[in-house]
Amino acid sequence: NGRASGYLDRIQIGETVNAFGLRNEKTRNPGKFFGGIAYGVGITEILPMARFELEKGDAERVVVLWASRTKADTFWDDQIAELETTYKDKFEMVYLFSREKEESNCAEVS
Repeated sequence: NGRASGYLDRIQIGETVNAFGLRNEKTRNPGKFFGGIAYGVGITEILPMARFELEKGDAERVVVLWASRTKADTFWDDQIAELETTYKDKFEMVYLFSREKEESNCAEVS
């Protein structure tokens, strides 16, 4: 697992974890393209933003790049498949696996 996963695995119940994320005052620059890059569990922030951009309707293209160690480390397959089906001409999911080779829509990172 990644650094964040290892850290979270070591903390004890009741300990405080400092986190960051989008704040209400943050906005993206207007445009017809949204691209998001997620590393590991960072997809939990990027995929909802991608869905929002698609549902809002003004983005012509939404591409999410998700870097993970293996396919087994990924999740949300149903939600991703739904976006790919619903927005087949607008949404693209690209996987990067650092520890395995995959045939379709991904790249091997060395």
